[in-house]
Amino acid sequence: MNQSSQVRVAKDESTLVSEAKAGSYEAFEELVSRYEKKIYRLGMNITGSLEDAEEVLQETFLKAFEHLPDFREDARFYTWLVRIAINEGLMKSRTPRARFLPLFARSFTCETWRDFPRKKQPTS
Repeated sequence: MNQSSQVRVAKDESTLVSEAKAGSYEAFEELVSRYEKKIYRLGMNITGSLEDAEEVLQETFLKAFEHLPDFREDARFYTWLVRIAINEGLMKSRTPRARFLPLFARSFTCETWRDFPRKKQPTS
């Protein structure tokens, strides 16, 4: 193990957060690598979908990065991250998805739908 990897392992969460707030991309990458599996698993538990869990993971870390200056550090970073992930997962699970449409319905445009043969309505 080289010296730089020993230093990375030895850094605690609060040090990494402080460095990330100061502009260190490497520190934020270390935070991502520490918690990405846990956040992905949380996203899977909430959404029940591999694709949605990946989106929850991406959105969680994107929001954490964007709002890192707002993080007050009175709680652990991981706790804050979990709260973001839960909110993202719940929003994702509430959003209706196009994947529930029948496969043939996805390929229709308005013009092809008009040409689609329909049952004739009974005349009264």
